[in-house]
Amino acid sequence: MKKRTMFKVAAIVGSSLLALIIGGLGSEIFFRAKERANQKKQSTLLEESDAHTLPTEGSYQNYKGLFVKSPYERQLYRLRPNLDTHFLGIFLKTNEYGFRDSEWTIEKPHNTFRIAAIGDSFTFGSGNPFIDEVYPKFLEQMLNLPKGNNLLYQVLNLGVPGYNVENEVETLKRDALKFSPDACIWLCIKNDLQFPLEHFRRIGSESSELRILQKVKKSRYSIEGLVGGDSSLAGNDIGWDVFENSLVEARQLMSGKPMFFMVTDYNSDETLPDILTYSLKIAEKAGFVCIDSTEIHKRFLKTYGISSISELWANSGDSHPNRHGHLIITKSFLESLVQNKAVPDYENIGRFWGIEPEPVK
Repeated sequence: MKKRTMFKVAAIVGSSLLALIIGGLGSEIFFRAKERANQKKQSTLLEESDAHTLPTEGSYQNYKGLFVKSPYERQLYRLRPNLDTHFLGIFLKTNEYGFRDSEWTIEKPHNTFRIAAIGDSFTFGSGNPFIDEVYPKFLEQMLNLPKGNNLLYQVLNLGVPGYNVENEVETLKRDALKFSPDACIWLCIKNDLQFPLEHFRRIGSESSELRILQKVKKSRYSIEGLVGGDSSLAGNDIGWDVFENSLVEARQLMSGKPMFFMVTDYNSDETLPDILTYSLKIAEKAGFVCIDSTEIHKRFLKTYGISSISELWANSGDSHPNRHGHLIITKSFLESLVQNKAVPDYENIGRFWGIEPEPVK
């Protein structure tokens, strides 16, 4: 009897260890396979195109010509639909709706769970050559990888370079909702709290970034050169009240569905700027699940012996994340989705990736 009990215990322990090993191996195999596939794909694309030479006709060296004026005042501008070009070292293809992603159907496919990814150039993937090497697509791949899921997962990349929180909530309202998302993930960086395509002027004390958004006079800014013609528009007062109202509106638009708000900063190895720390408090008050990616960046840097977060930049002088930076952002969102039981297959996905679900706080 005692031997049989010991055998059962050993079997349970062995199966648990095997599950952990398989999960770890699954992760490692997945990323190694992705690396090989990406190398092969890049080599093929370079052979089939002139990407290895300087772009000529039909390609862009700046944002001019890539945007059109939006019919919605708060959105200001949109990416041109059906682009297929080179842009500052990336292959830029947009779908019929003007987003850097594959084609989507308005009607959600049967047994599909859709997540809308809202953001600016970080979400768009500036500096990353391929559309499947940015965090919305990495997340889609990681959600779908475990066998035995009950649903197919789609993560729609609705990021547009230069957008701020007002542009982003308008994108949620005018674009994302038509695709019936079941959840929303929102990546915020410092300039999402600023006027689009223009640096904020500091107000008051130089020592505190919190003063940037306390009081800003009305300003006029122009996207002339981006969309052409007379496109000067009156800017609103951008302050904490506008930021908070935008997030509250977004929560209302999603009608209680899961919403995740992450802030990140690729210019600091240690802490978030005050302005982003405060934005998390407002997002939490508005009802978002909030994520500070600083700690997971620190763990990654320590594990791989990386001395500075600048090694996760897309290019020298370009602090947009490279593919490894996007994988870190992906892991942060994936952990939070599973821990907050925000996806139907959270148990299966959690087992595969070694993430323990936690009660929602």
